[in-house]
Parts: sequence; C-alpha cells; structure tokens
Amino acid sequence: DQPSFTADILVNATPVGMDPGPEARGRERIVPSLSLGNYTLVCDFANPPAGQTALVRDARRRRLAVISGAEIYAAQARLHSRMFLELL
Repeated sequence: DQPSFTADILVNATPVGMDPGPEARGRERIVPSLSLGNYTLVCDFANPPAGQTALVRDARRRRLAVISGAEIYAAQARLHSRMFLELL
C-alpha cells in the first residue's frame, strides 16, 4: 500500500496468490496493481495449480519483466534432474 515506494525488483516468496478461493477474496495480490510501475522485475515464487497469479498477470499487463513460479519450478526440476543423473 505504498505507491511512492521504489525498488528494482519485487519478490513474492509468500503463499499470496496460491489459492484464489472465496476465503482469499481481496488478498490475491501482495501489492496493488498501481504500485507495480515502481519495479522493473517481478519475481513471484507462488505457483498456483490454476496457472499464473494475479501479480504475474498484472506485471505482464504493465510489460514488466517477470519470472513466474512455474518458470522457477521448471528451472529447479531441470537442475534437480541434472544433479540426480550425475550421481548415477
């Protein structure tokens, strides 16, 4: 809720955005969409089963660089596979 706050990167490492169910109404975003203009990169570790979070959608609409939870998860899987195969 601080529209005057500025930083280069916004990192969401909380579960906000994981479950857009009825009990999460009004808590789908870690920051208001209007505050995203203060950042150049949004990194969202949340990886909801339904696809992308509201934060990722908002950041992409604003044409910000985005690293989504799905991208992070895929990179981790590739690294883990490589590490596992090296042990064989």
